[in-house]
Parts: sequence; C-alpha cells; structure tokens
Amino acid sequence: MAAPELEKDLLAALQIYHQVYGLPTAPEQLQGVAATLLRLALANQPPIPGLQEPTQVINQVLQLWNAGAIVPTILHQGQQLLATQAHQWQANLSQQVTDILSAYIQHYAPGLDRHGIQETILTALPLITQNGITSQEVNGLVGKVLDSFDWQTALASQINPGVIDVVKHLVTACSQKPLENAVSQTVTAYIQKFAPGIEKIGENLIEQTLSAVLKQPVDFDLNLDLNLVNHQLLIQQVSFKLNIMKQSPPPSKTALAMAAQLQGEITKLQQEHQHSLAPEPITQGVVSADGLTISSPWTSPGGPG
Repeated sequence: MAAPELEKDLLAALQIYHQVYGLPTAPEQLQGVAATLLRLALANQPPIPGLQEPTQVINQVLQLWNAGAIVPTILHQGQQLLATQAHQWQANLSQQVTDILSAYIQHYAPGLDRHGIQETILTALPLITQNGITSQEVNGLVGKVLDSFDWQTALASQINPGVIDVVKHLVTACSQKPLENAVSQTVTAYIQKFAPGIEKIGENLIEQTLSAVLKQPVDFDLNLDLNLVNHQLLIQQVSFKLNIMKQSPPPSKTALAMAAQLQGEITKLQQEHQHSLAPEPITQGVVSADGLTISSPWTSPGGPG
C-alpha cells in the first residue's frame, strides 16, 4: 500500500464510520477516531515508503473530510472492517474507563470534580492499554468519557467485578503522584541537559531515576513509606506521561541537581563496565540503543500487585 492509498482508505473508513456510527463533533474526539483508524490500518503491515508522521496523516485526512471530500469509488470490505474495529475499540475502552471511574468514585473519591476525573482517566489508561495508543486517541477518549459521564449513574451503578483489581492499582498509582512528579521532573531535567532530542525514554532510565530520588526523598519534600512504593506502577505512569502524552513538567531546582547526580551515577556505571572483565561491549547492558536506557543494580522486578 502506498501513502496516497492509505489516506484514501482512511477517508473511506471515516466515511463508513460516519454513516454507521456517527462521528463526534468535538475536534479532539474526531482526531481520536482518525488516530484509531490509522493505528489499526498500519497494524501488521510492512513500513509504507514515503509515509509522513502519523499526526500529519491524520491532519491531512481530517482536512479532506472537513472540506467535504467523498471517496468516489466503491467502498471495499477492508475499509468497512477498519471502521467496525475502530468503533469497537473506542466503545470498549470508553466503557471500561467508565466502569473504572464509577467504582473508584463509589469507593474512594465521592467528591471528585471534573478536573479530578480527567486526571483519573489519564492515570487509569496505562493500566488497561497496551503500547501503541496515541496521544490523539487518549485526548479523544478523555473528551468522550467526560461528555457522557453522569454522576448519579456512576454513584448508583452496579460495580463491574472485572475492574476491581484495576481500581486497586489505580488507588496506588494516585497515592504515588508526588513521587511520580519528582521522577518525571528529574527525567525531564536529565534529558534537557544530557540527552536533548531523544525520542523515546527507556523504562530503565526511569527506574534509575526513581532509585536516585528514593535515596533522597527529603530533597523533594516527599512524605511516603518507601517500603510501599510500587516501582513498576510508577515507571508505567511516568513512561505513559512522558512518551505518549509528551507531558514534561518544568524541572525544579532539586530535579536539576538530581539530574546531575544521576549523570554521575550513569558515568560511574559505564566506567565500572569498562574496567570489568565482562565480554560484552559497554553499550550492551548499560546503555541501550536509545542511548538512555540504563541497566542498574537497583532494578526491582515485578509488576503491579
């Protein structure tokens, strides 16, 4: 499939989606639908020569749609399937998020306001989505859930037992927000100073940063039980915010100082490997292909639990 053919297929699938399910009018929700169509269209396909960045493709397709462009040819089964899969994915994820919100509000946050709901959705999504979801899809989903969310229904609805474990992880993730913010700030400071231009932040770098912050929690004015920190949940949250949502908080002076210390730790690890008898090159097991993913003796295995 060539790049122009992909745009044509996406426009046709958008047309089918509109005819069968209806399209949202809010721009961010419409972008979310287009982003899901694009992600599904590219799944399990070899790279398309000449394909632009996904955001550019989405914008071009939506410009055509908003200008009233209609695919003149007969719509084929693949385009219809694409529209169906996109709608099912959007509907299922929206329902799952709504169920999680209802259970969370009933048991833990009966006074949650609209801003709190939005933040809770952003915290819940990394717990239930696989890698590959895009920021456009997230923004569209947040808008869709917020527009349809009803407090009375949420408080009165029967809890879906399938989301109980997720809600428990959500409570833990929310309780770690101050620590998450400290780690995010420090990772941001590190990248700005020592690795500008990096496209993807490795999880091991986040864990290295987490370990460094936990050694000096007083510097960040953190009041928490270090023995109860769920490393994997926090790493998952930071990775989602920095890599998917591109939310890089302005680093504090403490984060900037910690980033310098972190660089020192990384340099020390590299030097130790250089003088070791290990047969593998220094960049293997210490720094990954992204130049940032650092293996660490502080790595803590295990997932949410």
